[in-house]
Amino acid sequence: MGIAGRYFGEHDSNRRLNITSAETLWEWMKSGAADRLASHKWQLTPGEDLFFRGQPNIEYGLSSSLYRVCRARRTAPETGTPNRVDELVMARTEREIIKTMRGEGIGRLMTDGQLLAVLQHHGIPTRLIDVSESPLEALFFAVDQEHGVAGRLFMLHLHQDAAQRIDTIDFSQQSLEWAEAAHGRLRAKGEWTQQVAVVAQAPLDPRMQAQRGRFLVGGLNRRYGGRSYLIDRLNVPAEQYPDISTLGINFLNSATAKPNTHWPATGWTLRIDAAWKPELLQRLAGEGIHHDSMYPPFGEVRRLALKVARDTVDQLT
Repeated sequence: MGIAGRYFGEHDSNRRLNITSAETLWEWMKSGAADRLASHKWQLTPGEDLFFRGQPNIEYGLSSSLYRVCRARRTAPETGTPNRVDELVMARTEREIIKTMRGEGIGRLMTDGQLLAVLQHHGIPTRLIDVSESPLEALFFAVDQEHGVAGRLFMLHLHQDAAQRIDTIDFSQQSLEWAEAAHGRLRAKGEWTQQVAVVAQAPLDPRMQAQRGRFLVGGLNRRYGGRSYLIDRLNVPAEQYPDISTLGINFLNSATAKPNTHWPATGWTLRIDAAWKPELLQRLAGEGIHHDSMYPPFGEVRRLALKVARDTVDQLT
């Protein structure tokens, strides 16, 4: 088991929440998936400061697609030893992707942020991480694929400031908020490395609407190179630290802990056994959540829409 699987396995909240079957998980999800996560003093509000992400394999870390591409390319093939991925590597790779996409005619009249949001939903690597405002839509992504292995559900709480607002990023601005965050190879602006924000714009894309989707983005979760860190009984080399999560999220498996304001966000996680997936998929379908509703097949139904239009006109002539 990899470093991410081991880490999140130490943080499963299943036992504490008494989630032992597909049925008990479903009941908890239908109740809003916030009950008993933390003390009532936290006042977690799904869709406002609490977001959800489902992943089909418990081995996967909570990482952006851009980081995963950079990580794979910086792993020595002869030894399998990972090399460090830092903000400079992420920033330069991101800039080249944006430049290349614009050279292909993609993104006219769009800001860089708006372009990244479009690229993210077309499988092009970005530093954005998809989340959902709703636990049920997030659950779909944990159970729809890889039926032979357990999946994982994340609950991610962004901390509020003194005015009770979470950190947001506005993609209507011409330049990316983190565009100049990298300072040389080893450093980045402190405020960026300590930031986890939600993109402010409501989704316009039909797929994102169906998924109740939002984007989280933030500085690369990292530690000083060449060291190892003991994290909840797990020894984690600095170079592998972002493999657990590229966002600065403090994961808990306790309801009694207070929010640690040294972190920009708090997280909890649940294991979804492989044997639960078929039943949960069936239950989700009963709520109208299935592959075609979550991935509207516009390309496939174009001919059907044209036929309906022609037949209707013919009937009226």
